[in-house]
Amino acid sequence: LAVRAGEVYQAIGQPGRAKAMADEALRLAPKFAPAWALRGNVAEAAGQPRQALANYQRALGYDPFNQDVAIQVAEVYRQLNEPKRALTTLQSVADRATPGDEPQRVLYLEGLALIALGRNDEAAQCLSRAATVDQPSPGILCALAEAQLLAGNLASAQSSVQQALAMDPNHAASRALSTRMAMAAPPGRPLSR
Repeated sequence: LAVRAGEVYQAIGQPGRAKAMADEALRLAPKFAPAWALRGNVAEAAGQPRQALANYQRALGYDPFNQDVAIQVAEVYRQLNEPKRALTTLQSVADRATPGDEPQRVLYLEGLALIALGRNDEAAQCLSRAATVDQPSPGILCALAEAQLLAGNLASAQSSVQQALAMDPNHAASRALSTRMAMAAPPGRPLSR
């Protein structure tokens, strides 16, 4: 109940109370993984990624198969510019899923980590799978376009970014990428050829 109350406090923007509830839960049960995860959420929201990571790792120590916490660990590694660690964490989550049934968020984050590592062809494949798992967001399509562009597939990149802009014409990252691609196109030749 203390963790649930803390989650409510976190949701309504009262991180101090959320942390107090997590601390109370840990006083009662020091190995209670959800309380450690809540502390991680509070630290992450406060802009303390290293503290968040430590709390998330404690949560995983007590509940190693918690997919949501593992994804949060990968997110923090991404924030800390540690794409290899993010990728390793995400692949462990994906390995537990049935092949072809990986969660869209995991595939998306894997794609971002692969882009950061310069493995653009793999990133494009991963993000393409993410776009087909469920209705893709403009963010997923934009990341896919970025990976396709970096992999040298300009026509596919243009198509993906146009899909993102069709979903949300004001999506800033997609607009910026579209402009960047238009500026990179040779004069007199459309980029989509």
